[in-house]
Amino acid sequence: MKRIITAGLLAFVGISCIYLFIGERRGGSNAGPPPATESKAGSRIVAYYFHTTGRCMTCYKIENYTRSSITENFAGALGSGRLVMKSVNVQEPGNEHYVRDYQLSTKSVVLVEMKDGAEKRWKNLERVWDEVGDEASFKKYIATELKQFGGISLGRES
Repeated sequence: MKRIITAGLLAFVGISCIYLFIGERRGGSNAGPPPATESKAGSRIVAYYFHTTGRCMTCYKIENYTRSSITENFAGALGSGRLVMKSVNVQEPGNEHYVRDYQLSTKSVVLVEMKDGAEKRWKNLERVWDEVGDEASFKKYIATELKQFGGISLGRES
C-alpha cells in the first residue's frame, strides 16, 4: 500500500512540474487579455508583477491576487487602457534591466506611471509579501495603493 501511495504522489509531483514548465514556456497562463489601448499618448499606469522562472505557490498567489484585485476594482480603467497589468519574467533575455531599474530583490509588484510613452515615476509595493496570507487584506492593499498612486477611481469608472 505504501508503494502505491508513494508512486501516486511522485506521479502527481512529476505531472505538476511538467505543467508548470509548459506554462512558463508559453509565457504563463495568467497573462490575461491585452490592454485595450497601447498608445504612447497620454498618461497610464502599468502594474507590473515581476518574477523569475522558478516560482513557489506564494509567488503565484501574489500574481493572482494582484490581477484579481485590479480586475475587480478597476474594470473601467482596464477597459480604457488607463491601467494595464503585465507579468514579466526578469530572467528572460532583455528583461534583466527591470532588476536595476526598480531595485528589485525578490518577486515584486511595481506601479509605474507612464506619460507620453516615458516613465514618470514608480513605486514598489513592498508589503505584498506581508499581506499575501490574507487574500482580502492583500486585495485591499493593492486597490488602495493603485488608487493613491494613480488617482484611479475604484469601481467600473475609469
